[in-house]
Amino acid sequence: MDNKRNSLILSVAIVFIFCLGIFFFVKHNNQIAEKNGNNNNPYLGSKYAKITIVEFCEFECGFCARLNQDILPRLKNDFINSNKIKYIARNYPLIPGKGNALKAAEAVECAQNQNKYWEYRDILFENRTSLENTDLKKYAQELNLDKTEFDQCLDSNETIDRVNQDISAGKDLSVNGTPTLFINGKEYKGVGAYEDLKKEIDEALK
Repeated sequence: MDNKRNSLILSVAIVFIFCLGIFFFVKHNNQIAEKNGNNNNPYLGSKYAKITIVEFCEFECGFCARLNQDILPRLKNDFINSNKIKYIARNYPLIPGKGNALKAAEAVECAQNQNKYWEYRDILFENRTSLENTDLKKYAQELNLDKTEFDQCLDSNETIDRVNQDISAGKDLSVNGTPTLFINGKEYKGVGAYEDLKKEIDEALK
């Protein structure tokens, strides 16, 4: 009788441990998925790359502009173009309601609807002190985007939910400055020397 009871207790314990393991596995995968963005987030490189870098940026941020203009081209040359990295972009206007970063984030998502995210993003960073609504619409015309579709998208706040998803994800990850990168889930703050970032990536590729 004792043997049967002990066997029953052991079986229940094994099932409990198994279920607990599944719970933490799913929780961990959800956290990684959150860091790695969602299907709506634009990315460069291969979705099958060994390294995933998730970027949180805002368009009025000078350091973010430096990342886009100086660091990202070197990442493309060294890693992205050879499909070693999947580079995901997420919006993170630090103080929604102050300045024009939030509306710029909506605008770049409107450009994404017409498959011009990266081209439009470049223009925003080049003109980060001129991001009024009239400016945002003018930049869309420079890229020959459909004017009616873009203007309606921007005026109706069509993409605000996408932007808010990024902001929410950033807050959950305790992002408190831009730019912030996550390299396979590991936080990498700010933009220092390119060589330092390259070293982190090289380590992750080993």
